[in-house]
Amino acid sequence: MSFRSVRVNYGTDITNINLASQGSTLQNIVSGTPSLIFPGQPNPNEPPGFTRFAEYNFTDKVLHGIGNSNGQEIDGCIWKWNPGDGNMLPIQDPTAPFSPQSVMDYSFPVGQPSGSGAGLYQLWDLCGESINTSFSKFYLSTRIKLAGGALGDQPDWEGHHVLTKFMGYTGNGRNSQGATPTNFIGNMIGSGNESDRFRTNFAIQCIQQDITSRAFPTNTGLTPNRIIVGQWHHIEWLMEIGTINVADGTFKYWLDGVLIMDYSDVLWHTTAFPSGFWGRRFDPVWGGQGTVPKSRQDHIYLDHEYMSGVI
Repeated sequence: MSFRSVRVNYGTDITNINLASQGSTLQNIVSGTPSLIFPGQPNPNEPPGFTRFAEYNFTDKVLHGIGNSNGQEIDGCIWKWNPGDGNMLPIQDPTAPFSPQSVMDYSFPVGQPSGSGAGLYQLWDLCGESINTSFSKFYLSTRIKLAGGALGDQPDWEGHHVLTKFMGYTGNGRNSQGATPTNFIGNMIGSGNESDRFRTNFAIQCIQQDITSRAFPTNTGLTPNRIIVGQWHHIEWLMEIGTINVADGTFKYWLDGVLIMDYSDVLWHTTAFPSGFWGRRFDPVWGGQGTVPKSRQDHIYLDHEYMSGVI
């Protein structure tokens, strides 16, 4: 058996990770934080000078119950609402690209009403639901998979015919105003037909609400730019707040390393809503219009989540 040590730039932290190789198997043999093997650069589009403020594995101690888990994971604080402890569960998925031993299984049950979610978590550096540290620049990196059917083994997924907020929300502008961080939404788009909800892939779109209303379709012409059921995808968001009352903020969205959205004319904050970015809320609401409930159980898997920024 041969040993080697590599230095990995893990956000703003440098760590030595020892790898033991025997045949084609790699094992992490060093304890500490972080203590994960990952393929390639874990956060390839994180700009220099950003400081990590939250990072999570989805372990049992994080997902259990309702309330705060301050300091329970790698960095930051997670606040969750998991009714009945049944809709957000820790599982193992050997196909997960980052941390296969600690994947979150978010389950949409049969009968889930349109316009609702089955549970949520909110994470940032602090535990406030409506008051947190405000950042002028924000980077998010996460791995996600749509797993169809009760066992997660079906080739299709029942999306809402309008949209499913599969990436949840981030907050901007309204820190310390008694609001939740739900101003910006990551969606996958349905067919528009209530009888055509089962699909093998979904188009992507983001939306602003509350402070201003705007849709963000993919705009670079680059592919892949769709979410494929049964495949792990790496999603990265990068936001810069810009000048108050001026649409000169920026937003970038990478899917599996491909830049699929690139906007430099975003109004992120105003005199009435002056703060920077201040919260990440994973609350994947199924739809928002229509009356037909979900007819089949489906899942969203999450494998690790990392956030950094500049105050």
